[in-house]
Amino acid sequence: MKNLIMFLAVFTLVLQSCNNDDDDQIEDAIVSPYAGTWSGTYAGDDSGTWTMLISDSGDFVSGSSYSNNAQQSQTTISSTINADGSTTSESENGTIGTGQFDGNKITGTWVNPNFTNASGEALNGTSTGSKE
Repeated sequence: MKNLIMFLAVFTLVLQSCNNDDDDQIEDAIVSPYAGTWSGTYAGDDSGTWTMLISDSGDFVSGSSYSNNAQQSQTTISSTINADGSTTSESENGTIGTGQFDGNKITGTWVNPNFTNASGEALNGTSTGSKE
């Protein structure tokens, strides 16, 4: 009987000392629907291609674009990705892009107030892309 009581006491202590980390693991395993590599094209007063990498947590990691007009690449210096899928990015040459993620696609607009078109307006246009 003493052994049974001792066994139950130890068993109870072991159960109480167990820590259930399942909830923490589930939260850590949640991957943002925007995570991954995205790429696409832009058109308007300039045209070219772009890419962007978003971390599993949904944060901007890196990005770049290639301008057909300037025949050079630009680095994306920042991008904010909101929970609703809206995003705003800025490139090193001053181009500001806004967009909306929708599933595995993204559409948006861009403007660069540092350069003007033949009408004297800031260069601008549209962009589209998808998740790779």
